[in-house]
Amino acid sequence: MNEPTTRTLGFCRSLTADGELSAEELWLLADWLNANPDCCDHWPGNELAVLLSAAFENGSVTMTELKKAVSKLSAIERKAAKLRDAEMKALREVAIIETIESYNPAECSLPYVEATVSVGSKSSIGVSYSVDLRTASCDCPDWVGSRRQTPKLSLARCCKHVAEGLQQFAGKQRWPDWLGALIANCVERGGGTNPTDSWRTIQIKEGVALFSIGHGDWCNVFAPLDRYHSRYGYNPSQRRWSYGVLPDSSAAIARAIQSCR
Repeated sequence: MNEPTTRTLGFCRSLTADGELSAEELWLLADWLNANPDCCDHWPGNELAVLLSAAFENGSVTMTELKKAVSKLSAIERKAAKLRDAEMKALREVAIIETIESYNPAECSLPYVEATVSVGSKSSIGVSYSVDLRTASCDCPDWVGSRRQTPKLSLARCCKHVAEGLQQFAGKQRWPDWLGALIANCVERGGGTNPTDSWRTIQIKEGVALFSIGHGDWCNVFAPLDRYHSRYGYNPSQRRWSYGVLPDSSAAIARAIQSCR
């Protein structure tokens, strides 16, 4: 809200602080607007000026006119509350966008997002979980039992609810393609990352690829094929790709996985 609006609202609240409004207080409001003509050019001063002009047209304030003034001040306060909420929402969205845009894709981690969201359970009707995207934490059994001790914002903290929470901000994201593919994959299959895996990125000529290193036979790979990132599987022991489907720069990715193991 602009400065004249803020001043007018402040003066109106000083008059109604006791929960009542008298004819004398309406005169004070009229005098205040006369002394602050710039406020009459902005809401709610412009609306109040019209109301007061009609109220004092006969030189006195009737009970009906006083009731109209009370009703108008109540409506102004409700509108002010909505404007305040809208401004706070806009500020939160700016903060979220700023934190998203400051994400460093080389860190191989989940992004910091200044938001806490509620994510409903797909398996239990009426159950929802609180997801804090500032630390990538959740109060679901999977996260509490398997991910709580992992480093903040590590990919190991990404349970399916954290993934769903992050996906809510996908329209505003400037995250790397591998991260978007990882989040989308978790949501699509209804499961998080393996909390015991470690993750690495590798720069390839088509962009950046992500791969996991764990104790199982297969490594998850999020890499591009014809510019679009998808999930692939690579078995370093057998030196083969799942179903024979290879991403771009598959040889370079395979060498990186072998060197890490």
